Amino acid sequence: MVKTSHHKTHYRGEVFTIKSMHVHFPGKTVRHEYIDPTNRGSVFIVPVDEQRNVYLVEMYCTAMRKRELLCPAGMIDTKESPAQVARRECQEEAGFLPQKVTLLGIVEPSPGYNNHTSYIYLGQKLKKNKLYTGDEPEEVKVVKVPLAKIPQLMKKKKLMHASSILAIMMAEKYLQQHKT
Repeated sequence: MVKTSHHKTHYRGEVFTIKSMHVHFPGKTVRHEYIDPTNRGSVFIVPVDEQRNVYLVEMYCTAMRKRELLCPAGMIDTKESPAQVARRECQEEAGFLPQKVTLLGIVEPSPGYNNHTSYIYLGQKLKKNKLYTGDEPEEVKVVKVPLAKIPQLMKKKKLMHASSILAIMMAEKYLQQHKT
């Protein structure tokens, strides 16, 4: 059994906290740093229409210092369920309200240094319904991509966001298995 000690908070912000602890392994103690989010996790939704087009959003990603293609996504606050966040984010960012939302899985994107859980959803039966709450500081561009063209975007390094790629792969597998 691994034991921990010397828990310390180094930085506390609005979105995350940076912490450290000593992890005691047999014969060795190591200091680990990690990110502890201030929310209950995040949601990614893959909006797919009847023609098997995926609606991605292009937005500025501060840590990468460039615009990236992503699935609509957002943080879960204490007032909403993950499914409610998925629907809202799809409306806010992609301009569609999914009439059907299916949970595809729950993942831990970076468990080595980030205590964060992401819920991955498939959004179907899309209804055009833009909901803008002023959440994003910039104009979000919506990009319609045939599901079959996703590997080409990845090969050209136009789609590099790992969580979005995983979400799309999970959605594609679900659609193949359920022929919807």
